[in-house]
Amino acid sequence: MTFKTNIVRKLAPFVATAVLLVGAGAGAAAQTLKAPTGPQAGDCKRTIEAAYGASPVHAQIQWTNAVAAKFGDNWANWPAAQAAVVSPIGQQPLPFLAMGKPCYIPAAG
Repeated sequence: MTFKTNIVRKLAPFVATAVLLVGAGAGAAAQTLKAPTGPQAGDCKRTIEAAYGASPVHAQIQWTNAVAAKFGDNWANWPAAQAAVVSPIGQQPLPFLAMGKPCYIPAAG
């Protein structure tokens, strides 16, 4: 055996262990860097949705129904909406306007 062959044989277990450790670390890092799929709790739409109603409560209900129809039930939560406001606009027959940015609330359970 030559000197180089001896060195390679003595270092082989250390090199194999290092390769396993680096591979395991890279796999764990890749696992943690994966982006979540779908919306996360608290994500909000960029646009304001609006709905008219005969009263402030009716306008909120109409807003909730319109958002649910457009984006799904998990987005239709008036208390979670950003910049949510109901304004009297004085026009008949629906004198109230509800506006807000829908925000995602995951379903319970």
